[in-house]
Amino acid sequence: MTRYDSAHDPPALILDVEILHPVDQTKEQLKGKIDTGASMTVIPASVRQKLKLEPAGEVDLTDYKGVHQTSPTYFVRIKINEVTEDLEVTSVERKDVLIGRDALSAWKITADGKNQDFTMEDP
Repeated sequence: MTRYDSAHDPPALILDVEILHPVDQTKEQLKGKIDTGASMTVIPASVRQKLKLEPAGEVDLTDYKGVHQTSPTYFVRIKINEVTEDLEVTSVERKDVLIGRDALSAWKITADGKNQDFTMEDP
């Protein structure tokens, strides 16, 4: 089990993530925040720049404030708990990965809010 991260208010489901370039496999390791309200995974712009990712397409997004925008997408490999999957993600200025439902669909996640811990398994 992994403990919720109490540095967030309210405490959040945070874990270690690797973002890999889909071709040359260069990688960045950082924290990821599970967000079941996000349909798409979002990586920090700094990671996109370091990995020299090329735009793959565009997506229309609406953020949590209701602001609409069109954003470029990028192909990456994301590795969580030794499981790697290929994803099309978008990128914004932030310090961690926002792990959306597109990535979460590969996992079985059990969150125990009362005890402030969660498990994430490859089913």
